[in-house]
Amino acid sequence: MEGRKRGEGMHISLYRRYRPQRFSEVLGQDTAVAVLKKEITTGSPGHAYLFSGPRGSGKTTVARLVAKLLNCTDPGEDGEPCGQCDNCRAITGGDSLDVIEIDGASNRGIDEVRELKEHVCLAPFSSRYKIYIIDEVHMLTDHAFNALLKTLEEPPVSVVFIMATTEPHKVPVTIRSRCQHIPFHRIASAVIASLVRDIGEQEGASFDDAVYWEIARQGDGSMRDALSLLEQALSLKEGDFSLQTVRTLFGGGSRRDMELLMDALLEGGAEGLVRIQTLFSSGLTPERLMEGMFVLCRDMWSVAKWGDKVLAVLPLGEDEAAYVRDNANAWETDSLWKAMEFSASMIGRSRMGLKSDVAGGLLSGFFESLRKPAPSKPAGLDKTSDQDVIPVPGLENPDKAGKHETPQKSAEEKTGTKAPGKETTTPWGDSLETMEGSDPQLAAALLCAEVYVEDGTVTIAVPESNRFAYELLKPGKARSCVHSLARDALGDISVTVCCGDRSFAVSDPVTGDDSEGSEVADPEPGGPLFESVSKSGRRQSRREEKPPAARPVNGAVQEVVSLFNADILTVREEAGEEHPVSEEENGDG
Repeated sequence: MEGRKRGEGMHISLYRRYRPQRFSEVLGQDTAVAVLKKEITTGSPGHAYLFSGPRGSGKTTVARLVAKLLNCTDPGEDGEPCGQCDNCRAITGGDSLDVIEIDGASNRGIDEVRELKEHVCLAPFSSRYKIYIIDEVHMLTDHAFNALLKTLEEPPVSVVFIMATTEPHKVPVTIRSRCQHIPFHRIASAVIASLVRDIGEQEGASFDDAVYWEIARQGDGSMRDALSLLEQALSLKEGDFSLQTVRTLFGGGSRRDMELLMDALLEGGAEGLVRIQTLFSSGLTPERLMEGMFVLCRDMWSVAKWGDKVLAVLPLGEDEAAYVRDNANAWETDSLWKAMEFSASMIGRSRMGLKSDVAGGLLSGFFESLRKPAPSKPAGLDKTSDQDVIPVPGLENPDKAGKHETPQKSAEEKTGTKAPGKETTTPWGDSLETMEGSDPQLAAALLCAEVYVEDGTVTIAVPESNRFAYELLKPGKARSCVHSLARDALGDISVTVCCGDRSFAVSDPVTGDDSEGSEVADPEPGGPLFESVSKSGRRQSRREEKPPAARPVNGAVQEVVSLFNADILTVREEAGEEHPVSEEENGDG
């Protein structure tokens, strides 16, 4: 209102017109105010302060009040500036020569700081203290911080520095350690709603409480943002100003919009995606959508887990609290937690420029997957489809041990498709967990296999999609380990490992022997991953010579092989004319 007197027709924003002029008018920062008043009234103010906190939380306002109290000629007994002396009035109007406000974002270079240092040593014009208020101080360059360092550590006795920032972690530690750090906090929505209501009534508005709550929530802890939104609402007020008018003004994303979207996602079908696209069409950004979904899921998850007692601490209006109470159990608690994790992960992606179409599709698809969870598989089995399970022909049901029956050929066998057999759970149980520490590759190879038991024989069937696991089980050390596992779990028993039409028996090889023996079935020419020795035991040529045992690979390579259903090939240089094969190598020696 004072601004109107200084300029005809000049408009002053609400957040400037209603800026607190006394410490008692500052809301939501009781601790910071109490510390500062105590220091100043006892005559021991600090030479440098660092105010940190979110935007619109009152950092600059409190800095000006500190300047008033330090230079007030007639402070009150309650630690408040009088507001009537020349110094107070000059600071309120922004005309004081002893209170210098510097924007760190536009005066961030070393030249500006050097100029500041030249004027620091000058005595105040008409006040007790010369006060420098540096806003957004984290924007200063490294050279500027270094130039300011010495002055900040030992300023003249009549100089006080007050620095404000929204990102204190960007201020060098050497600067922070020379200041008293006063943290400011987000202002509670209830406090903002109350002040917005008072200011709205002073401006002649008569809105419903739901309107003030929505303005406070959109302010997101910032009193300045909330008053700016109130000013927009006041500019449109005509007759009855409804909640829907506020939601339209803010471009969607209100709490009620999120509730309606959650109902549509719970019901399933296309309605959820349609509502998401409608919100985007009204101006909602993917970031605000994900933030709104996170907060709503957080509230529902909290009430579902701990009951109605949580509602007392959640910033909710009456209608909003009723919705959370009535719908908290509509989703499983785990589903709500997963939704919170998903929304939180998408907030960061949205800030990096995620398109609305992508965000909407991911959100609707995620909630659809929560409504129809995928069936779980027994622990210890590879996550493959039924077609990947390789049965062992001729094995009978484990429940009928001792009564071997030859299965009849089915129509599936006639067409070349093998029907799945009866598998048992992994017989070695916790032993694999111990193996994961000593030999994780062998443990992974056993986990992806199906195990069958029949008449004192264990058959380990490795899916053809995981042929690399089959190769890992072939070396002598691996066979010895598998044989020991089976013996410890099932006693004296024979073990066979198969993969499609390839198999080998696991006897009890000598520990440390890497010989692989021979497989039961001859491999097809050019087909197997590693070519084997012929039945006669004679090496046919260097091309057919069996290479050394497959070297274990690290977990990352094994994961890639499993993910892409790939094979690892060993490439060996063929013996040519320049490198003739000796008779001994050909087996003719």
